Order: sequence, then C-alpha cells, then structure tokens
Amino acid sequence: MNPLSSRPPVTLDTLPPPGSTHPGGRLLLVQTSLPRERVLLIALAAPELEVIVADPGADVSLLIAQSAADVLLLDRSIPDYDAICRGLKTGAWRAVPIVVIDWEDGGEAAVVEALEAGADEFATAPARLHELRARVQNQLRLKRRVDIFKRLRAERDSLRTDVQLDALTSVLNRKALDRALAELETDDSELSVVFLDVDHFKSINDTFGHSAGDRTLATFGRLLADHVRPNDIIGRYGGEEFLIVLRSADGEIARRVAERIRQSLASAQVPGVMRSVTVSAGVASRAPGESVAELVVRADLALYTAKRDGRDRVLSAPPSVGPATVPDGLFDDGVTGIRAVRAHAGGFCAAE
Repeated sequence: MNPLSSRPPVTLDTLPPPGSTHPGGRLLLVQTSLPRERVLLIALAAPELEVIVADPGADVSLLIAQSAADVLLLDRSIPDYDAICRGLKTGAWRAVPIVVIDWEDGGEAAVVEALEAGADEFATAPARLHELRARVQNQLRLKRRVDIFKRLRAERDSLRTDVQLDALTSVLNRKALDRALAELETDDSELSVVFLDVDHFKSINDTFGHSAGDRTLATFGRLLADHVRPNDIIGRYGGEEFLIVLRSADGEIARRVAERIRQSLASAQVPGVMRSVTVSAGVASRAPGESVAELVVRADLALYTAKRDGRDRVLSAPPSVGPATVPDGLFDDGVTGIRAVRAHAGGFCAAE
C-alpha cells in the first residue's frame, strides 16, 4: 500500500491562489513517506508558517510557481533529487532556497553531493530536528531579504524609467535623449540619425482637438518603437518632433527605416483623426571624425528641406564635407539651438 495514499494529493486546484502570501513564510515539503512527513510537520509547526505537502512525483517547479513557496524542503531519498535541485537553480526559481533533508545519515559525501547540486542547506532527520528548524528559519530570513531587495530594485528601475520616458509617447524624453546623445560622443562606431516631424500637427489640434493630437503622438511613438531594434535610441525632441539613432547602420539603411515609418504612419488609423497623418524625415549618417552634435544638425537640416519641399517625404543629407555649425547648448535647450542654423538649409539635401 502506498504510504502516502491517506493524504489527498496536492494539485493546482488545492494550492493557495496565485499571488497570496503568508505572514511568516510558506514551505513546500516534498517527502517520500507519510511517517516522515508527520515528523516534519510536527517539528516545523508554528502559527506563522504554512506548510504545503507534495508527492515526490509532482512537478516541483510548477508547484513552486503556483504556491509562491518561500523555501523548498526536499527529501534526499527522492529519485533524482539532485537533478531537481539543478533544474531549479538554473531556471526561473533559482532564488527559492532548497533545504535537502537526509534521513539516512549519508555523512559528508551526502552533504557535498547536495550542495554541489544547488541545495542551499542540508539537514539530517530525525536526530537533529531543532537544527533543521533553525536552518529553515534562516533560509526564510534570507529569502525575505532577497525579496525586499528585488522589490526595491524594481521600484527604483520603475522610477528611473518613469523619469526617462515621455509620458505621452513612451519614448525617451528630451532630457534623457540629450544624455543618450552626449554618451554617444565617445562611441566611434557607425551611426545614422533620423529626424522626424509630424506634418501639419497644429492643424490636427485645431481641427480635431488636442486629445486627437495627443492620440496622434502616442500612436506615432508606438509606431516608432515597432520599426527599430532594441539597442537603437528613440526620443521625443520637442512637440511633434522625434529623433532616432540607428546603431551600426549606414545612410541607406536609415533611409529605408525612415521610409517604412513614413508609409506606416500614412496608413495608420488614429482614433478621432478623420484624415491620414503624414510625417517628414531627414536622414544623416556619421562621417569619420564627425561629432554626434554635427550629425544631428545635418539630419535636422535635411528634415527642414523635406518640409519646405512639400512634406510627407524622406530626404537624406549629402555626405559631410566639414564640421557643421553646431549651436551652443544643442543638447540642453529645447529646440531653439537647431532652428538657428536652418536659415542655411537651402539646397542642402537631395530628394529621395
């Protein structure tokens, strides 16, 4: 007769609901016999602890996920217990401490085997149950500290992201974009810049309302993210203007990306805007020795020419022939710096 047959099996339906917690901690106990299980339940009994018991044939990782267990107690006599340890420590649940319990006094060799397999603690039973309880409590304290650290780090990262992103479009805001551009000054790898401006944006606001204008910018921000790689940079330069930095991309690749963006926006449906929305773009690729500031200026001049020549088009700046005039404070004072050089943009770019 199966010694565990008198205990109802633990299933996903009988586990605590996902996300639930227990004040003192939740233990997942995987044992091979009912007598051993009873000994441990008595030894670990405490009002602040919750012990969930599972059969040795259960999918341990699935039970950990569903039960939100803080510590796993694993019987060393379970077949392939060491493989279970290794699997957990190389997977999503590597932060869950594992306490291996030895009922057969395997000595130092058993301790070494368990620890090398990934166990965090090793305890013998039934002779040293007080020590087992102390080791379990120690792992619970360590787990709580790790959980607190992870939560604080997640909150920090969330705050950092909130500070860096434009609330409306979810791309980098101007301050974060300026910082990213400044950091690229020490990067001599191939770069291209695409400067974009939503056409007739004031008319959209005036005709359909500012909420429609906001939806237009939000739609455009999502569309930009869909057309670049994770390591590229997207930022809102100001108002309806956006800047993309494409890493390891030459001018032709950047032009194609800009053209795909232009076509995608023209075919997009913006709620509340009863007409197509178009965008103009200027493209420039960095020449040897050219600063990022100079590169941005050339892309902006290409954008200016694209708008002057009729909008809804992509224009590429010709190769750099020397240092561009870079206004003071290009990366720290809104859009005024770049506008100062646009008076010299006549005949600057070639139509695509």
